[in-house]
Amino acid sequence: MKCRQTITLYNRLGEVDYKERWIRTVIHNVFYDTTNAKSRKQTGDASEDKLFLAAFDCQAKPDKLLIDPEEYEKLSTAEKEKVCAFCKNAIICLGIVVGSEPSDGYTITAADHLIHGSERIHHWEVTAK
Repeated sequence: MKCRQTITLYNRLGEVDYKERWIRTVIHNVFYDTTNAKSRKQTGDASEDKLFLAAFDCQAKPDKLLIDPEEYEKLSTAEKEKVCAFCKNAIICLGIVVGSEPSDGYTITAADHLIHGSERIHHWEVTAK
């Protein structure tokens, strides 16, 4: 699978003075596929946009060390600034985004680290809305 796309991942660090703080990480060499859709509801149109992302351990090139979400949640705020994770509710923006806060992006709903078989096929499967 050719993984030539780039994403910007925003992990939430917490709140400081009633304002959310985010940590930004650019990850190169991933594969993503987007689906754009709308649904009609009684209250009006709703976006049903979805993102599927695959990041192979041997190909993906993150700016920071990519760790499991469970490990990430156990870290202090200072330690979280040095790493990144595909945590639930983190934001994925397509391409390289410059800015300390996420703009239009997809919110991660699930992330699985699949480590079966050869190390060449170990990868993350991430879904987001």
